[in-house]
Amino acid sequence: MTPKTCYTRGSKSIIRCKRFCDGQPELKFFRSDYVYLNCANSFYKVHTKAKTWWNAKEKCDLEGAKLFYPDNNIELDEVICHINKTNPNIDLIHIGISATQTKGVFLTVDGVPIRDVFSNWMAGEPNDATAEDDCVVMNKLGIYQDSKCNTWLPYICKKTMQSFREWNAECKSPFLGYKFNKEMNKCYKFHTQPKSWRDAEKICEAEQAYLAIPNSKQEADHLSKITNDNPKNYDGYYLSGAVHLGYRFDETIEDWVTLKGETLEQAGYSVWNYYQPDGGEKEYCGGMFYNGEFNDISCETQDCYFICERDIDEIGGKTGKN
Repeated sequence: MTPKTCYTRGSKSIIRCKRFCDGQPELKFFRSDYVYLNCANSFYKVHTKAKTWWNAKEKCDLEGAKLFYPDNNIELDEVICHINKTNPNIDLIHIGISATQTKGVFLTVDGVPIRDVFSNWMAGEPNDATAEDDCVVMNKLGIYQDSKCNTWLPYICKKTMQSFREWNAECKSPFLGYKFNKEMNKCYKFHTQPKSWRDAEKICEAEQAYLAIPNSKQEADHLSKITNDNPKNYDGYYLSGAVHLGYRFDETIEDWVTLKGETLEQAGYSVWNYYQPDGGEKEYCGGMFYNGEFNDISCETQDCYFICERDIDEIGGKTGKN
């Protein structure tokens, strides 16, 4: 097979990539939205939606991965090749190196000093030109520059095969906290760190799930059981007695709708607790009391435990890993 040139610098070809390094070989599976690159023995996801460095790092962490930085020149070449084949319009990305802990001391997201890992600085970099350039970006030639951490850029999340130890076969997920329910044919995870409704929605989405939506009295009872059976040992402030669920108020139709776009009635369950919804404190998002009945909750200011739900039949990929 003839290798394909990904791009050139001047007249000199600097990256040549082989097709076998850009697929998902049998049983090399982490998540359906990640690609396995054989030459680096790791999984990657190119996020084209720009974020700040901090938000990019958080997103990768939530997905069970880490903000990418290259371990060596071989990995650098393969990842750049992948970017240029799949997202050729990306010119600059955040990478997992920063000096946010100590000014001028650059560490990887794994806490390793940059002097001890592969690096490819542009001449004269890092120069802290703005006195706020504490994060590192990489251009499509693989060259590093320091930059402001609040710059909005695309980024890549990486999961190494070495760090991928366990697999939730029933729920087709690397997240072991999901439990399969045969009657619903779904998986559920009770999160024991209270969050706002908005943050809970983001966490579920990062796990290829969504805030739970009861479609029947039976499912509502199951969510209530999950809630009551799980420990609640969080010491900080949170709204006790309720959990976040996947519905909110839609002002355009003046009705409550699920994250799948259905009204509660269309979804199959709409049992509110007494005097709910009451609209207190701009409560435009959905929750459930521990008895399985609905209540309205603030989208931003009320932290609660929450349940993520995963439709395993809609998730692509294999049920095992190498």
